[in-house]
Amino acid sequence: MQLLYAVLTGDLIGSSKAPRARLETTMENIAATARFFTEFTGEDTRFTRYRGDGWQMILSPAFFLRAVTMILARLKDGRLTA
Repeated sequence: MQLLYAVLTGDLIGSSKAPRARLETTMENIAATARFFTEFTGEDTRFTRYRGDGWQMILSPAFFLRAVTMILARLKDGRLTA
């Protein structure tokens, strides 16, 4: 049986010009969303941060659209915690 996953990946635009605290807050917000989906689905999203402002996680395809929507909404809303 072959398993299928969706890989979500992102890179924060303009992060080199942003204050370091804002970058860290934004990345923590994305990580908190990944932790939420780990708990919600019972599957490890394997959230990974790389090169300072890049990230990725994996999800079952059934949840990828929900995760994208949640990440975008939280980033626009500016919430700092899960």
